[in-house]
Amino acid sequence: VRAIELKLRPNPPVIARSRIEQDFAVLLMRTSYAKCEEMHFFPMDQFQRTFFLLRQKEWQPYTSSLEGLVPRQGDLQDP
Repeated sequence: VRAIELKLRPNPPVIARSRIEQDFAVLLMRTSYAKCEEMHFFPMDQFQRTFFLLRQKEWQPYTSSLEGLVPRQGDLQDP
């Protein structure tokens, strides 16, 4: 099922994206986490664990589909 899901996915656009300022990237990340926590729609500890596992599962298929562009995982300045 996973293999079929990956084959049916469209490839992400292969374009070089501009880097963003570190302070702005951190502000975006912190604000999004704060709003999620404020809205109480998903417990933050569960959200962080689930999102980490999702990123881990999707990283290799995502980078394989980029053909030449390799984002740096964890680099907030690299959108």
